[in-house]
Amino acid sequence: MKLDPKQLNALIRSMGGRVENLSAPKVIIYKEDRPIALINAQITKINVQNQTSYMIVCDREELEPKEDELELIMSMKNVSRDQAYELFKKSNGDLSKILGD
Repeated sequence: MKLDPKQLNALIRSMGGRVENLSAPKVIIYKEDRPIALINAQITKINVQNQTSYMIVCDREELEPKEDELELIMSMKNVSRDQAYELFKKSNGDLSKILGD
């Protein structure tokens, strides 16, 4: 079932809530095992009875490097943090591709 944004706004307002629409080029969610980035996110912030919820719709998601992965790439390849990040992205997070060169 797809809920029309206008219907969602009306439903939330009927419960005394507020809806705010936001957008962001990237939203990062830090999971226990690995962060993920949501690209071109459309965010709906919903506040009902002093509780805030966020609904996020995005174009795609990408893996984000862990801190220790960036440090490993930086030390093994002798590159800056930004360069390590770019290497991680280009290899789709495959450290063996980066470090095997």
